Amino acid sequence: MQNITKDGSLFPHQVGFVGPGAYFDASPSDFLRLSPEQVGVLSASVSQIECPLGLTNVLTEIMSPAKTLAMNGASIVAQVGTNWTSLGAASFDDASAYCDRMSDVIGVPFISALLSLGTVMRRNGYARIALNTTYASADWTMRLSAFFKASNFEVVYSGSFADQGLFQARNLMSDRRGLFPINWAQTSMERVAALAPNVDSLVVTGIPSFFES
Repeated sequence: MQNITKDGSLFPHQVGFVGPGAYFDASPSDFLRLSPEQVGVLSASVSQIECPLGLTNVLTEIMSPAKTLAMNGASIVAQVGTNWTSLGAASFDDASAYCDRMSDVIGVPFISALLSLGTVMRRNGYARIALNTTYASADWTMRLSAFFKASNFEVVYSGSFADQGLFQARNLMSDRRGLFPINWAQTSMERVAALAPNVDSLVVTGIPSFFES
């Protein structure tokens, strides 16, 4: 039986996830599986299936579920889902400023999965990077590359499963709804490493839900 904390929360640490509206995002389940027992997870999805263009439009979609999660007891809210995690911003600095404003509005810290990647890379001094955009479309691969370049990273390589030769037809990737054979995880990283051998970091912009093939 779960004990109630002194402040009336069910868990000492309660994490809210704002996910995409297009598919069943496994990020909250994956996070919970790796977390200690004192962590609880709650999730909410945006209402749009496709990620809109522009910072203002993206923020409008994210604000409602983020507020709901905070009101329901989340002590921190995280934005996940590849095409949403740049928050429609032009660079990490723009996205970081937005996260600060969102935190003020919802009353708890708000973070973005993609922004967290940039924070870690800057902290470790990584400058030359290769982007593994996994299941992203050609359009979103270009946008992600532009986002990192605008954030002062040298993008040596940027490519999806299709660019890496794992898919013959790029349009077929969308039919998989983020689900791919688990052996692709290692194969994909090995191919990116071979295509960009002299980089500081291999960056995965979106992790699919893998299944045993």
